[in-house]
Amino acid sequence: MVKGQIAARNHAKFYLEDGDVILQPYKDQIGGITLFCVHKGVLSFNSPVLRELFAKPPPGPKQPANNDAAIEKPLYHMKDSAQDLSEFLRAVYEPGTLLLPESAPDTPLRLAPIMKLAVKYQVASIQASVTDIMSRAWPQSLSEWLDARAQRKLLEQKYTDAMNTADNYTGMLDGKHLADRLPEPAAALRFAHDCGLHGVLPAAYYALASVPAAKDWDELQRASPDSFDDIHLRAARWSLLRPDEWRRLVRGREHLGRSVALTLEAYGRTDEFEERLGDCCRGEASALATRLRGGVLRNGAFDALLPDPIELTQQLFEAVPSWGLCTSCTDTLQGDLRFAQECLWLEIPRAFTLGQSDAVPETGEGISVAL
Repeated sequence: MVKGQIAARNHAKFYLEDGDVILQPYKDQIGGITLFCVHKGVLSFNSPVLRELFAKPPPGPKQPANNDAAIEKPLYHMKDSAQDLSEFLRAVYEPGTLLLPESAPDTPLRLAPIMKLAVKYQVASIQASVTDIMSRAWPQSLSEWLDARAQRKLLEQKYTDAMNTADNYTGMLDGKHLADRLPEPAAALRFAHDCGLHGVLPAAYYALASVPAAKDWDELQRASPDSFDDIHLRAARWSLLRPDEWRRLVRGREHLGRSVALTLEAYGRTDEFEERLGDCCRGEASALATRLRGGVLRNGAFDALLPDPIELTQQLFEAVPSWGLCTSCTDTLQGDLRFAQECLWLEIPRAFTLGQSDAVPETGEGISVAL
């Protein structure tokens, strides 16, 4: 090798003997160059951008001078890292590698470099597959949120049962924390912002609003078993958030907190129940308000710091049949609660100023869920 030349090495997997084009990404962290030898036809079929690139002769030398083992083939310099290009090529040549579990907390981090290059090179099939995985992990509607909640509750119950029956509970089940089995909102948020998948943002921000700042996902992986004060609380990779995203989160959390406060106020008032209950059940209004103030609403009061008004209204929805009301009044109250949840869901983008500038009206009042 001539002194001063940069060492070039063939990629272990994607330097294919029958490839007919060389891709050279920029230098890696140790100053080396990794070469990829792939099939022009495969990439051209999947990517109109690369098809156009390959239609022109490459500028500069066809081959690094120090790569003696390589035969002379067209060489194209890519403005991508070797690691990102490797993951992208893996998705092109082995589409099955995209079949990652949508609930795994690492899935957004693993898909991000693939999605960035799929968007850059306009590979529609990869974009569609990644979008589907992320959309299934992060609800796009209230009904999907309710389905995901039901699955999470079943999972939480398994951990609760293990905690109550195990002699030496370690905070794990089959070697995993609860957080290891749930989608992680900060990673999803980072993915959505960086890759332009804005449909993921409302659910990701909403989930993040109810995660305590002290619950750091990375720290949780290193924590000792006796540090688990609440196994049901989610964790987040807080270091992934940027300053403007922190501002959105704080504003959205305050907005949701006001919605929780309005819920607590509405369902703790006798007159609100009297207006909605029929003559047959109106006499129960005072007793219901008193019972709720000492039950679901009392527990919900602590949630104002980590607001989840849709969860609070869902708990009320599930409790209504046990209130001893007639079928008509039960249906009325549950209908009101479901409508309130729909309004709350539709309000999430505005609460976190998504699709808007960071400016948010100082007079934001939250969503009223009054009966």
